[in-house]
Amino acid sequence: KRREKTPIYTMEQMAGEWVCGSRHERFGIDGTGLKWDTGDDVQNFEGQPFSWTLTENRLEALYPMTTVGGVVPVRRQVVFIDSTTLVMRDEYGLVYSYSRTSPLLEKPENR
Repeated sequence: KRREKTPIYTMEQMAGEWVCGSRHERFGIDGTGLKWDTGDDVQNFEGQPFSWTLTENRLEALYPMTTVGGVVPVRRQVVFIDSTTLVMRDEYGLVYSYSRTSPLLEKPENR
């Protein structure tokens, strides 16, 4: 049985704003990010900040817990990424397909 090579993706490929249904995620090239869900009537300036790293195809996002301190790690596997599409699998095996809404190479700001 042949073992497939783990794909290697870069933070530059991830940088930008992505949408999956009403879920929006903005990844900054500097490892900062912002997520919001317009289905919950949340706009980007109200979004939840996070920091993130990408190692080969493993994405780890750290969400600060503002009320009690600490962080909540969220780990996902990047299945595929190109200039318009991002497909990720979460820890439970659920697959999400995102579309790029804009490239972003600088630090995301609350607008």
